[in-house]
Amino acid sequence: MYLETKLKAKQKAEIHKAKGIIYGLAIGDALGWPTEFLKLDQIRAKYGPQGITELPDPALFRDMIESCV
Repeated sequence: MYLETKLKAKQKAEIHKAKGIIYGLAIGDALGWPTEFLKLDQIRAKYGPQGITELPDPALFRDMIESCV
């Protein structure tokens, strides 16, 4: 019983990590698509010296996350 409980906890932890990876990919995809084909000077002109720092509204994910899932 102890081993089964420990295994289930490990599986839950691995699932939690996998979800974090997918969420991170989706957020990165949503942040990246508005600037995907812009040059650095264009990004700075549009978003300032720090670049894009907020999720766009709507925060869409596209090809990157779809190819990973």
